Amino acid sequence: MIFLSEGTLGPAALVEKWLRSGAEDESKPGRRLDAWMHGCLLKALDWAFDNPQAVEATQVGVVENVLSHLEGVQTKQDFANGLGKGLAANADAERRKLLLEHLARLTSQSIEINSPALRDPDSSSSGDCDAVLTEGVLRTLSMVTPWLETGTPFLMLITYKGFYDTSLEFVSLQSIQIVASMMDPNSLGRSAVSKRLTSIMRIGYMAYPTRQELKQIYSEMLSGVFKDLAAEDASWQQGLHSSAAICSLMIDVYFGVLKRFSVEECRHYVFTPRMLTQWVNGLRRYGLHGSAGPLDVVYHEGCRIFRDRLVGCEALTDFDRLILPPLKALGFAGDPGGFFWTSLGLSAQPQLQTSERRSQLSRWSSGDLNELFQEKIKSYEREHNPLNMILLEEVVERISRFDSCLSLPGGSMLLTGPNGVGRRTCVKLVAYMHHMEVFSPQLTRGYGIRNFREDLKELLIRAGIEGQPVCLVLEDHQIVDASMLECVNSIISGGEVPGLMTNEELEKALEPLKGQMAEEGFHHTKVFSFFASRVKRNLHVVLSLDPNGEGYCRRLESNPSLVSRCFIQCLEHWSPDGMVHLAKALLQNNGGCGDAADDLKNVHQTMTDRGATPRQFVSLVNLFKAIFLTKQENLTEQKRFLEGGLGKLSEAEKTVDDLSKGAEERRSLLVAKQCEAEDALHKITSSMEQAAERKQEVENIQKKLAVEEMELSQKRGGVEEELTAVQPLIDQARKAVGQIKPDNINEIRSLKMPPEGIRDVLEGVLLLMGQKDTSWNNMRKFLANKSVKDQIINYDARKITHPMRSKVEKLLQSKAASFEHANIYHVSVAAAPMASWVKANLEFSKVLENVAPLEDKLQGLTASLKASQDRLITCEEDLAALDQQEWSKVLRTDDFNFLRFMSTESERLTWKLEGLPGDNLSVENAVAVLHSNVVPLMVDPTNTPQAIKWLESHVRHENKAVEVCSTQSERFGTSLELAIRFGKTLIAQDVSSIEPLMYPLLRGDLETRGHRSVVRVGDKLVDYNESFRLFMVSRDPTPRLAPSARSLVALTTFTITREGLEGQLLSLTIQHEQPGLERQRTELLRQEEELKIQLAALEKQLLHALATSEGNVLENKDLLESLNETKAKSLTIQDGLTKSAEVHRSLDEQRNLYRHVAERGSQMFLAVKDLSAINHMYRFSLPWFLSIFRKALHTSGPSADVPSRVSLLSNTLIEGHPP
Repeated sequence: MIFLSEGTLGPAALVEKWLRSGAEDESKPGRRLDAWMHGCLLKALDWAFDNPQAVEATQVGVVENVLSHLEGVQTKQDFANGLGKGLAANADAERRKLLLEHLARLTSQSIEINSPALRDPDSSSSGDCDAVLTEGVLRTLSMVTPWLETGTPFLMLITYKGFYDTSLEFVSLQSIQIVASMMDPNSLGRSAVSKRLTSIMRIGYMAYPTRQELKQIYSEMLSGVFKDLAAEDASWQQGLHSSAAICSLMIDVYFGVLKRFSVEECRHYVFTPRMLTQWVNGLRRYGLHGSAGPLDVVYHEGCRIFRDRLVGCEALTDFDRLILPPLKALGFAGDPGGFFWTSLGLSAQPQLQTSERRSQLSRWSSGDLNELFQEKIKSYEREHNPLNMILLEEVVERISRFDSCLSLPGGSMLLTGPNGVGRRTCVKLVAYMHHMEVFSPQLTRGYGIRNFREDLKELLIRAGIEGQPVCLVLEDHQIVDASMLECVNSIISGGEVPGLMTNEELEKALEPLKGQMAEEGFHHTKVFSFFASRVKRNLHVVLSLDPNGEGYCRRLESNPSLVSRCFIQCLEHWSPDGMVHLAKALLQNNGGCGDAADDLKNVHQTMTDRGATPRQFVSLVNLFKAIFLTKQENLTEQKRFLEGGLGKLSEAEKTVDDLSKGAEERRSLLVAKQCEAEDALHKITSSMEQAAERKQEVENIQKKLAVEEMELSQKRGGVEEELTAVQPLIDQARKAVGQIKPDNINEIRSLKMPPEGIRDVLEGVLLLMGQKDTSWNNMRKFLANKSVKDQIINYDARKITHPMRSKVEKLLQSKAASFEHANIYHVSVAAAPMASWVKANLEFSKVLENVAPLEDKLQGLTASLKASQDRLITCEEDLAALDQQEWSKVLRTDDFNFLRFMSTESERLTWKLEGLPGDNLSVENAVAVLHSNVVPLMVDPTNTPQAIKWLESHVRHENKAVEVCSTQSERFGTSLELAIRFGKTLIAQDVSSIEPLMYPLLRGDLETRGHRSVVRVGDKLVDYNESFRLFMVSRDPTPRLAPSARSLVALTTFTITREGLEGQLLSLTIQHEQPGLERQRTELLRQEEELKIQLAALEKQLLHALATSEGNVLENKDLLESLNETKAKSLTIQDGLTKSAEVHRSLDEQRNLYRHVAERGSQMFLAVKDLSAINHMYRFSLPWFLSIFRKALHTSGPSADVPSRVSLLSNTLIEGHPP
């Protein structure tokens, strides 16, 4: 093996080889070329090697790049131009400029790297190219033309003109030239290109056009667009006349967006001139009707191109500041609001039926568009399945935005945002209205890139062969392989997926297109290119991604077409008003619970920073609605029972004399309660009177404030008016002093004895400055100060006292001629501004003296106003506090308990008997699990999963079929299908993440098939039974949930709490130390809970019997016997509970003697459990710790008494052995 480095084969050797190969070529200038090569080329190469290149290449590659442009040179000018083209081809704009300057000095020639042959417009008049020949285009053409003429390629395929196929047969290529393009290797998502490749390629760097070139390009394009539109509709004449200004506006907005929004802020903030092209060409789609004008169209299309992809209110506001001011300068009245541009429903407008543009956009009012969408939603739901769409104005706007994208040929979208903003639903509706087939992959277990490619094959046949419009919808959870996005990227950019079909499949599939290609005029030379163009036109890709999802940035970087060729729609959370309207729409017709819409919005906003999504807001509203209706129904039922029972008792009261005594006692109690009520009423009245006094005080203060503010305003106006009259004199004098030259001041200082005028003016200045010494020496000293002008200019006239002003006034009276401008200006240029300054400050001082009383009063009024405002704020706060206090008393929310509100004591006791731990966290989790309107995901990291045991026991207790199945099991899919079909309860355990096949079920995407509801599970449609329930359980403390899955489940964590662990360790200690005591306590607790449940059942039975009884209660023997029996049982149960409570207290006293051991144990476990944060190896499970705890109980020695035993157990637990 011989290693050849760049040093082995240097640039000089390559040049010599090239010169020798052309020594016999008479077209080359011989020795002169040798001199140019050695005198200029090698030096130029040294400069190029020392400076960075746009695309990193080897020295060999750079030399070959240059030599390719030196073929056939005859003169030194040709040589210099070729040298510049070859070296500048791989340099950016800044380096290119420096390079050309260096080459000009080196060759003593002016370098021209643009193509002179193409400067003549007639040379490119064939009409086959739509390019505008800017300087950049000419430079690029000049660079690549020699390579295209010689067939130079832009590894085995390039070097050996062929490749080996799958059967290892060498396939040769003839008359094929490879021309490749790529983005800057330093841009996001790009990998370094192999130098082995760049060394054999000719590399040309094409920069973005400059601002001037963009203006040249788009002014020509825009004028052409406006001419075409004006020819069809005279309303566009205004745009034609102002096309130059609109072009400048577009380019200014583009560069403003480039400067303000960078890819570091958001990965899809990639803005290129292609967007300007889209902006200009997009204007062709609009029809001007009503009050809409060309500027409205320019604004709307600009917002669709740029604004729709911006994230956050701040970014939207910044964009509005970029586009609105220049538009308004052209006469734009602003966005009227309440109007949307859409192509949907145009057939309903006769004036648009003759339009040849199939995707023409028309402006609709929000109300009209809402009615249209309502009709289409009903049609969709009749034909397919319910959309559950509420048409807020934000939803209408998003539908119109989606339409503007999907109505374009091949228009694709990238939708970013959290779950629940309605992306899927809006896309389905727009596709339905455009008669598009919507396809979304049906994911099963094992679905991968091979299955996806098969799906794509069918889609491409429908779109490219059959010509059907198809919309491919792909969501986060459906992208199970990164290669899927690569396929989508290829479809968006080129309308094909390389290698998707074999040659035989492709040839068979393309056969029907040959005749159709002939009918359309053979615009494509190959059938496959015709097929690809049809795919690009008919296949619309909609990607729905969550920007907070894992790999979001990597996906965009690796697949540039998702950013560059898709319309990006950033859909964020609903606006506050939108959330309120949405909540009211969901809660309407439900007994007044719609008043809670604002509160629900506020609750959701408190959790937005923690990742709460719009879908979770909808779940919150629906859960509130369900709880409200359930509680309302329960209270209504309870009220009915109570009213019925009380009615029966009232009837019995009239006939039963034995109850009179009890009634009297109750009457006394009622009197006492009445007194309490009157006392409370008195307090409320007093509070209301106090509140009324505060309100009256507030009103008086407000009136006083109004008077004081008016008086203050009048006084301030008078002061400001007088000061304003004098202020210009002061400003003019200060300006004149500031313009005094230092030479003029030095000239005055140099005088041994100054003229009388100068001396008088300086005396006035010194007197105003507060100096008593007005001798010439002191004047010269004053002028010698470097900051003398600043002292005069910044002098505050408020420092002038009455004695100072009197002296200066006397000086002005006696020396009036010295202060006249005409006189003093002839004496000294520097003294004249000072004289004006003295007179102006004297006048200003007089005004200040006159307004001084007004200013003092103004300050007093301001202080009074401030005090009144502070008092007003205090009174308003006191008033609000009083209102809050009184309403709190009325609502009686001080003793509100969430657990008591959401569950009865009987239910909590039943859960405990079913195996639920008794701590508050477990009970709260049980409430959340049983009342959740989304599928619960219970996290139980213990090895003894209490959550599963309790849940299974609870479901069986309700006489429902239940099945427990691991998601890792092969039969999980079958178990899920059967549970859905037959309405069973399925407990899915060992959940580590949400599988894609679960999404339709978790989202509740039910479809209607006749009178049946079905749900998709993988690739199957399963009949949905309303009794089906799904619970998921995970042992992973931190399950890996994607953002798209997090909002589909209700996460509840059954972790170990200090209270629960302490009780568990105490039970273990008592079982070891006093087994009989623990058994007695367990049995006693069981009996207590059973008795309480029986007592609650008896109370319910009693109320039901009274409410449903017929006739006179005293004559209903069965009822009386039942009441007596119930009373006897109730007394027996009550007595049993009383005795049980006494025994329970005694047992607890004995158990508490060992509580210190349990406390110490729980503290130890919770301490070591957190050690995993230091090192992953430090992981300790609860079963391991329980075994250590049991070992400590067994290894400790005997003790004389209980306190000593407790101390011994604690020490053994800590030290691992008895002391």
